[in-house]
Amino acid sequence: RIRAVPATRYLPVVMVTSLNGEAERVKALEAGADDFIAKPVDHAEVVARVSSLTRAKRGRDQLNAAYIDLRRSESLRDSLTQMLVHDLRTPLTSLLLSLSMLDDGQTGNLNPTQQHLLNIGRRSGKNLLNLVNDILSVAKLESGQVLVNLFPASIPALVEEALIEVAHMVTDRQATLLREWPQELPLVSVDADLLHRVLVNLISNALKYSPLRSTIEVGAVLLEDSPVGRAIKVWVQDDGPGISPEHHQRIWDKFGQSEMGENNRASTGLGLTFCKLAVEAHGGFIGLDSELGQGSTFHFCLPLQPKAK
Repeated sequence: RIRAVPATRYLPVVMVTSLNGEAERVKALEAGADDFIAKPVDHAEVVARVSSLTRAKRGRDQLNAAYIDLRRSESLRDSLTQMLVHDLRTPLTSLLLSLSMLDDGQTGNLNPTQQHLLNIGRRSGKNLLNLVNDILSVAKLESGQVLVNLFPASIPALVEEALIEVAHMVTDRQATLLREWPQELPLVSVDADLLHRVLVNLISNALKYSPLRSTIEVGAVLLEDSPVGRAIKVWVQDDGPGISPEHHQRIWDKFGQSEMGENNRASTGLGLTFCKLAVEAHGGFIGLDSELGQGSTFHFCLPLQPKAK
């Protein structure tokens, strides 16, 4: 009963009894006792054992208090972050709209140098806006506030739309894109907006971290049997420096970093965190195959009959 009450759940319990057999000791410990003393009782032994248990409880209490403080600090950090990014999104949207008006020639024609600088500004502004959206989306997905709107969609069509968005990166990196999927691929019920952002994140990462003139492969295939049943598997394969096995789990964490080969790839990790949460919201899963010096293949599976979270 002591263990059933939260206030006394971790209170040290020493059982004092005249029974001294092994079976009695085991029974006492199974009943919830922390220690066992057989009669006749030695005063010094009792003091020593109680002192030891008290120190252990004090340490546990301190650890629990530190954990509560950490959770409180994390909650405050997340709240401040969301407040800041909300405040950032409006001026960023206005900035991009103004740059778009310049690009459309509404203020006059631009010379080549001005056009080049404008393009840099638009891309940088859009990258920053994407980061802001990732922060907000991760917070909403974690708290279950995102409504996943499922509609039948073609994976190849969604891939092509994502490739259009990263076309400038393909040109800048002088990359070769390979598409690999069968001619007939069944539709899958997905939230097109969420999946579009997953694909853009994975493909842009592949381009960003691969050498110039690399080959990037984007593929899809139907799996008749997978951990989520019949599913569509999608992958993005790059020629980058690869990721060491000890970082394979960490890269999905918020604010995670990964060092790959000789290149220090510091990243907030928010893009990959978003990808993981978005895929899991479809009832699917995401993974990575990679070794240092051998490139990386990011892949995810989406069930044909999803149970959206």
